[in-house]
Amino acid sequence: MKAEIIEKIKNKSLRVVVIGLGYVGWPLAKLCAQKGYNTIGIDCEQTVIDRISKNLTIDRLILTRDESYIAQGDILLICVPTPLDEKKDPNLADVMDACKAIRHHMHSSMTVVLESTVYPSMTESFLQTFFEETGYQCGRDFYLGFSPERIDPGNRTYHLANTPKLVSGVGKEALEIIQAFYQSILEAPVYPVSSPVVAELGKLLENTYRNVNIALIHEFSQLCEQLHVPVRDVIDAAATKPYGYEPFYPSLGVGGHCIPIDPCYLIWKAEQLGVSMPLVKQALAINESRPLHILEQIKSKLGKVSLKQAHVLLVGIGYKSDSSDTRESPALRLWDLLDQKGAQVSYFDPFISNVKGQCSISSLEEIDCYDIVVLCAPYEGLDIDWVKAHAQKVLDPSQ
Repeated sequence: MKAEIIEKIKNKSLRVVVIGLGYVGWPLAKLCAQKGYNTIGIDCEQTVIDRISKNLTIDRLILTRDESYIAQGDILLICVPTPLDEKKDPNLADVMDACKAIRHHMHSSMTVVLESTVYPSMTESFLQTFFEETGYQCGRDFYLGFSPERIDPGNRTYHLANTPKLVSGVGKEALEIIQAFYQSILEAPVYPVSSPVVAELGKLLENTYRNVNIALIHEFSQLCEQLHVPVRDVIDAAATKPYGYEPFYPSLGVGGHCIPIDPCYLIWKAEQLGVSMPLVKQALAINESRPLHILEQIKSKLGKVSLKQAHVLLVGIGYKSDSSDTRESPALRLWDLLDQKGAQVSYFDPFISNVKGQCSISSLEEIDCYDIVVLCAPYEGLDIDWVKAHAQKVLDPSQ
């Protein structure tokens, strides 16, 4: 069975099904089709299908809501969201819906690869058993693996095709198939690891590392504020050391689909095993409270003008610069805090025309009419010197 699948990869006769056409699945489906594979992209939302279908000119690509197309797939790539629930525990409802659909249409020689972030051990301890309930045996009748997505929206250097890829499989044959498939579509190196749990933990470590270091620099920047020392000068000074140091920079906080989410998956599993992770928990708390600290800075900068009287302009409200994605955006958390204090809030963002029932102002020409401008996620091309010269007051959380 393995030899037949490898041959299909070589001659591009392998049929690819991508489940979930968001920021991970849609680029992956496009790339598979562009590399010569007959590809089917499935998403449960018709609005998603309609949006990405506009002006679509890619051959070998079908987009649909119809889950019965799963039965046509030789390799199934699961790329659905894995957010948190209200308790900040893993919410795997979309993964389970995808896996139920696969199980319903499963056939022998199928390979299933999970790209969505999950808790450590889920691929082997849960999904393998879940699929084997069909009567098919993993490694004999079907193959299973985990290969974490590493999409960084807005990154102008690294994209899907040139970002190094981790791959894992349940058993040697699964690993060889999954490695061969990704090598056939990516320019970047594909790194096989010893087991799915190593790949699962690797993904969580990547983003937990970032969360912890961002929390450190947020704490450090508050010390620099009290010492009246520019934190950027200190970061640049430390960065002259050529080893053992990586610069991180203060901001309004962390947001998006990975950095504030992935550590919670790690903590959830650790607590199930009786392992305490106080450092990771504290880092999450520091970053979550960052908008509160920025609120206090706004109050201080306003001086005699109270927040109830203030008209505040937020510039850039995506979770990162040059992004239309507002998931977990710290700018929206700051906006909520300002609303609670009675401030009048406006925003300007060339990537986001409407949010919270409010439209972006059309330009910054009348920037001097606002009591304070907060540079939440400045976009590329913003003339910050011009903003500082024309606004009454400016707060830049990155300084």
